[in-house]
Amino acid sequence: MQVLIPKTKSTSEADVNAIEAQISASLPDDYRTFLRTSDGCMLQPNEFRKASYNIGAGVHEFILASALPKLLEHKKHSALKGYLPFAYDDYGNIFAMAPQNSWIIVFWDHETDQVVQICKNFSEFLSSLHPLDHSALPDPDLISTWIDPAFKPEFE
Repeated sequence: MQVLIPKTKSTSEADVNAIEAQISASLPDDYRTFLRTSDGCMLQPNEFRKASYNIGAGVHEFILASALPKLLEHKKHSALKGYLPFAYDDYGNIFAMAPQNSWIIVFWDHETDQVVQICKNFSEFLSSLHPLDHSALPDPDLISTWIDPAFKPEFE
């Protein structure tokens, strides 16, 4: 089952034009369509699952089109130079697309500064997002805990 993509406000044509001018390329049709219906949306807990690659993360929120020009300027000195960021995961990593390489989708790990290809296009990426399956999580090992009652008065 795929994750539900909520409908939000539509991005403006001016925002799309600003992005395209900055990257010197036309956005792919599937991403343009997405911006018209779900720009900047936040998702229910999800995970990216694909047989050939598992990153152990999902999309927390998609980046507003109006915020992309500033973000592109900020990321021009990182491994993301030349990529178009479009979403964040829960840990500060970024999903991006490569205009110079047929709009492939990549995952940027902010801790290692590595970029890894994960999908051929934006539509394939969206279809690889699935609701997080909490039933697969192990039961916690915690049986009981003790809190020193003298600890509480420090916060009163």
